[in-house]
Amino acid sequence: MNKEIIGQEKRKFRVIEGGKVSSVEKEDSYRKFIIIIILFITQFVFCKSDLFLIREIAVLGNKYIPVEKIVEQSGVVRKNIWYIIFDIGDTGESKIISRLKSIPWISDVELQFELPDRIIINIKERVPIAMVKSGDKSFYIDEEGIIVSNVEILERWDFPLIRGLDERTNLPGNKLKINNLDLLLSCLKSYDSMMRENFPEIEIDESGNIILYSQYKIKFNIGSEKDDLENKLSLIPSILQTLKDKHLDVNFVDMRYKRFVLKLNKPVKNNNISSNLDVHKEE
Repeated sequence: MNKEIIGQEKRKFRVIEGGKVSSVEKEDSYRKFIIIIILFITQFVFCKSDLFLIREIAVLGNKYIPVEKIVEQSGVVRKNIWYIIFDIGDTGESKIISRLKSIPWISDVELQFELPDRIIINIKERVPIAMVKSGDKSFYIDEEGIIVSNVEILERWDFPLIRGLDERTNLPGNKLKINNLDLLLSCLKSYDSMMRENFPEIEIDESGNIILYSQYKIKFNIGSEKDDLENKLSLIPSILQTLKDKHLDVNFVDMRYKRFVLKLNKPVKNNNISSNLDVHKEE
């Protein structure tokens, strides 16, 4: 019959036939060590086996980035699938995912593995909402203000253009550096087809005011406050219609005040144009 006795160090022991004594804790540690060795050997064998070399790569979710670029950047061609699964970086993220996220167009990546030799790369791309002019180059930005690529990649050219930016600090992969970026992004997200057609250019001045440039060269200053942004944007079509109906030669509409201010190139006989518009002749 086995008995448990307590030694001077208060460790549990089991009495075994023949008078030999072994530590229960020591046995448990030994078992764990053996299991770790077995797992290590198994992983080593799997990682060296040609059976698990990647032979099929599926890329999903890409619209703007060529498949070839994604595969090349991933570095998975002819790599062992087990090696890829266990290849984790210091941040706890797969090194493949980290490499793919270094492509500015990519916001997120999901990997799926199908043993023994197939990997699925599911890409989530950034969605461009505007172009930015930086020096003699133009780039696309997404709804987070990330500069994703130069303009040659896309076929669409009806995005609003943000101009007057510093070429040295605004490069692909970086977040757009500009005054009042949050307000600018809110404005861009509210852009519909009418706004894109009538206001192809946007600028932010040193005070953070957003200035919309119409296709008729009229500047609309909608201010620097986010609270009344949607209301101001909703009023712009009616203001444009009023200017057209009244045949007004306007070069600037200041919407920073309760009564919007029009600056005219030519004087008008009647200033009572609209209840919320004041008219001033450009000096």
